[in-house]
Amino acid sequence: MDFTDELSFDMIGNMSDEEFKDKDSQENQVTEDIDEASPFEFDTTEEDVLEDPEGVGDESQEDGKPSSQEEGTSPNFYASIASSLKADGILNLLDETDFENINDATSLASLFQKQIDSMLDDNQRRIKQVLEYGIPVDQVRKYENAISYLDSITEDAIKAETQDSEQLRGNILVQDYMNKGFSQERANREAKKSFDAGTDIEDALEALKEVKEFYKKEYQTLIETTKAEKEALLAKEKEDSKKLEKLFLETEEPIKGLKLTPSERKKILNQYTTFVDKDGNVPMNAIQKYAKENPVEYQYNINLLYYLTDGFKDIGKVVQKQVKKQTKSALSDLERKLRNPANNVGSGGLDFGNDTSPDSYKGLTVVLD
Repeated sequence: MDFTDELSFDMIGNMSDEEFKDKDSQENQVTEDIDEASPFEFDTTEEDVLEDPEGVGDESQEDGKPSSQEEGTSPNFYASIASSLKADGILNLLDETDFENINDATSLASLFQKQIDSMLDDNQRRIKQVLEYGIPVDQVRKYENAISYLDSITEDAIKAETQDSEQLRGNILVQDYMNKGFSQERANREAKKSFDAGTDIEDALEALKEVKEFYKKEYQTLIETTKAEKEALLAKEKEDSKKLEKLFLETEEPIKGLKLTPSERKKILNQYTTFVDKDGNVPMNAIQKYAKENPVEYQYNINLLYYLTDGFKDIGKVVQKQVKKQTKSALSDLERKLRNPANNVGSGGLDFGNDTSPDSYKGLTVVLD
């Protein structure tokens, strides 16, 4: 018997793309179920919610303070939503402590996410986690399908005296040998020996364990490697962020000839850390947004500034050009005034170099001994 069909990902990953997408989208369905069951219309205005006489808005007015409508969204707005959803059994998988400090949109969103995560089974949680590590969807699907298929193979399916079961035993044996480094041709020969010896059923049952272990171990290695790489990247980004913050706040003279006050340095840091838009799911600050929307102008301005500051080291070229221009203009203006005959005392102007009378110059008298 020649077993040309190996237990490759393409063969054992028998879940279609559509089925995998359906499986992977169950988390989104959980969110939809929450939305459908929610007694709230989330386009309800803040004023409607805050009209509740027990709301904090009335208390503020009694104290003579501005109402929460004037100050912005009240923390009770978000807390009341969370409490109502809990009372109606929507957020029913969370602890009491999870409902503490729900005072803004971010904390409320985190609460929803925690509920969603609690509704996932182990398999869905694993898929969610590995996707968050950055493993490509195609790779996740292949490993998940392979492991799922191998786990579904029963002992009865292997032992049955049918042509399909015989082919299944052969495929398992061949794949086990290939996982150990055998070529396709040699793996076929080794599998045939089991059939010739009449040990194909026992060998296939043992080989199935080996094949399962192989794919699970390989998948786990991929997960751990990708996780370590992501954690290392995040650690580096955090370290770089701290270095950059220190650079912003402590560099008094970033470019020679240009000094910044502490207030100016803080403003530059805020400009860097304040996000004004998103590129997909990636937040952008003002500079990044400008670079994305104006790539040509951004490159021109960066290269211009790099040249004028001698590689971001000296602002002298910029200042000197301006100073020279202003100095030349001032000297030209002064020269015109000095040469103008109308500049005399009688007219209230300057009287220098234009009066040729004998008494026009009364300087120091030098007496020589």
